[in-house]
Amino acid sequence: MNATAARPAFGRDPAVTAAVIVLWLLLALFVVYPLAMLFVRIVVDKGALDLSGIVKILTDRHQVRAFWNSLLLAFLVGIAGTLIGFLFAFTAARTRLPRAALTLLDASVLLPLVSPPFTTAIAMIFSFGPRGLITYDLLGIKGVTVYGLTSTLCSEVLTYFPIAYLTLRPILAAIDSNVEGIGQTRVTKNLENIKVDQAYRIPDQLAVSIIYQALREEGMFLGFSAGINLGGALSLARERGPGQTIVTILCDSGHKYQSRLFNPEWLATHNLDPNRSVESCLERSAEFHSA
Repeated sequence: MNATAARPAFGRDPAVTAAVIVLWLLLALFVVYPLAMLFVRIVVDKGALDLSGIVKILTDRHQVRAFWNSLLLAFLVGIAGTLIGFLFAFTAARTRLPRAALTLLDASVLLPLVSPPFTTAIAMIFSFGPRGLITYDLLGIKGVTVYGLTSTLCSEVLTYFPIAYLTLRPILAAIDSNVEGIGQTRVTKNLENIKVDQAYRIPDQLAVSIIYQALREEGMFLGFSAGINLGGALSLARERGPGQTIVTILCDSGHKYQSRLFNPEWLATHNLDPNRSVESCLERSAEFHSA
């Protein structure tokens, strides 16, 4: 389906091009350049190549221990942060939270990301340190140390799991095809070299609500592919506003979906509600597209 004009891309939109260039310059200035200068200082001594600095680092047991501890911390943060981010993303993408609750969830998840990184560490020290509010004042535990792998891991996970959340939430929203017939990934001959301005990800719930509303109000026995097409047309209509003429294709009937799409037990198993309104599904779908 052709939709509105193509989204701005690098090279075609001056603002996007300028933003990309500035980001790369900042990356070079604050990341690449300091690392390069540090490496030069290690391998160059009095204008001559000297590898003794690298050898000293690789053979010093304290340096080696710090290296492996850093790798262990990074591994644990990656695993724990991804798991926690997945739980939050799954809750946001697959449960029927009200909009207010979803907004509150987003705000609570993004708060550690927008806060300065050291604030989490300071909060850990003030809460669980030797004179911490929780350990000392509330629980009366003395001599507690907050420094070490466990506290550093907790601090890092709280700081960086929002990145996993932001990455996984749109992915979970997109992986939403429980009904057969629409999951083909190969490009067919009739679509080769086609220029598509914009594509929509239509959640299963939106397609189901459209199909059942068409059956109840129009007497049309539609299949899932037809429901997907109608979902795309409705999404485009919401973007363009009133007064538009939008054409789509009702490409299949519901007879081959009777064991699933029109099976109440199967719908309940996959958390699909045939009585949910189309409007509420469109609002949720628009939130996913803007995420």
